[in-house]
Amino acid sequence: MANKSIFADAQNGLLRNLKPLDLIGFMQILFDKYEEAEVAKFTPMLVDRYFTYNPVQMGLTAEALMGKYNFRVMATVLGNDSDVPLRGTTGFSAWTHEIPRIGHKYPMEASRLRQLYQVLESVRTTDAAKIRQLQKTIFNNVQDAYLGCKDTLDYIFIHSIFHEGVVEFTTSFNNPQGPATYKIDYLMPEENKKVSKDGSGNNLEWTAANSAAGNLNIFEQLQDIVREMTDKGIAVGEMMMSPKMFVLIQRDKVVRKMVYGNDRSSSLVTIPDLNAALTAYGLPPITQVTRRMAIEKDGKRSLVDPTMDNENDSERIVFLPAGNLGEIQPSVEDSDLVPETNVSYINSNDGIKVSQWSVGDSSGQKPTEYTQAAGRLLPIITEIKGIYSLKVTNLS
Repeated sequence: MANKSIFADAQNGLLRNLKPLDLIGFMQILFDKYEEAEVAKFTPMLVDRYFTYNPVQMGLTAEALMGKYNFRVMATVLGNDSDVPLRGTTGFSAWTHEIPRIGHKYPMEASRLRQLYQVLESVRTTDAAKIRQLQKTIFNNVQDAYLGCKDTLDYIFIHSIFHEGVVEFTTSFNNPQGPATYKIDYLMPEENKKVSKDGSGNNLEWTAANSAAGNLNIFEQLQDIVREMTDKGIAVGEMMMSPKMFVLIQRDKVVRKMVYGNDRSSSLVTIPDLNAALTAYGLPPITQVTRRMAIEKDGKRSLVDPTMDNENDSERIVFLPAGNLGEIQPSVEDSDLVPETNVSYINSNDGIKVSQWSVGDSSGQKPTEYTQAAGRLLPIITEIKGIYSLKVTNLS
């Protein structure tokens, strides 16, 4: 059974020697101010840049979303409230139930709590300074939990556009806490999925060897895709790629010659000069994707790259249309339907609910304060028909 959060219990624990203080209310006011100002909460994420947030809906299911938008959610293990796994002959069947729940729980163990107690018990520290320390602590805890959910939304978006519209979560790779294993397919049109080719129509790998030998026709390939998009009436906004591919373009023998001519063709193309060349050749600007997400498995954290599943995965150049790419559609969070006694809740106003509680010896657990953020929400890429993908490595 959960106990009250140390930040909510004004009579005991941390707050016992301070004047009445509503730290949970402090965070709720902060979220409300973010919402009122219509700015990203804490740190702007990619989903904040490319998506708009729809109001929370009661009883929203994946089936309802798939009926409104053009995408599929598939699952092998249903996660919760399921009788049997949905598994078809291909390994996945359409998931028509509740939107998969994402969550991130942040523990604050007794060793950290003791440090906080020492500050609060110090006679040399003013009450105002103690309150600021408490506000800073709860702010950091809530921020970490909330942004953990937003990391998942960013992962879904980035991984899908770098994998031809598909993202899959598995317990062995990017969802170790499980138990749900599910896949989202935004149904990128087949004609938008391009592969690097040479002038004869053969596969052409973007490798350092081919680049140094002058075998690549990088600008021509990029121009062909931009021209195809433009012919369809799509305003091209930007090209996304990994830093590795960006450096390859900077060092490419043909690109250096196109930018600097024969006299300086041995020089590495600077970023300002490359940007100017892109504009001159009618190409959109390049955005390097450096986002990494931390996952925790067996108590150890590791980073995952949403653009690459592993070293054998293919590098891709992604072409995005200008403007908004889609919507974030949240459903009512579980805790809104069945709130728990002694758990404090903070509503982020965008479908993610933050909850705080503590556990201890009475429940046979290690004394710990928990901050959790959770929600049922998905990024819906409504402009998937305007997104193009060029596979440039591991073409076989």
